[in-house]
Amino acid sequence: MWRSDGNGSFRQADSLCSEPGGVLSRENLEVDTGYTDRVLVGWEYAYWGRSARRIPTELREMLPVTQGHLNRLPLPLRVAFVDWLRVMPDRGYIDRPANWP
Repeated sequence: MWRSDGNGSFRQADSLCSEPGGVLSRENLEVDTGYTDRVLVGWEYAYWGRSARRIPTELREMLPVTQGHLNRLPLPLRVAFVDWLRVMPDRGYIDRPANWP
């Protein structure tokens, strides 16, 4: 988890991806921010964390296996996945990450 410090640099949140004590992980900085000039922007967002919903078996094919994957899945599957997400009322930050102490 990163945020711009306003001076062209990024600050890493204290998390499982940072070094102990919230110290910046140079390796994760490179992996997360060093190879792209693109960002993900969306109007709808939900982070369930430890309250995550179980994805139905028939939609699990939608789950990426790595960063930077390309989505070439059939349109009906993508539509079904979005429809499944939209029936859930919660949006925004819902719960803390599942693996944090």
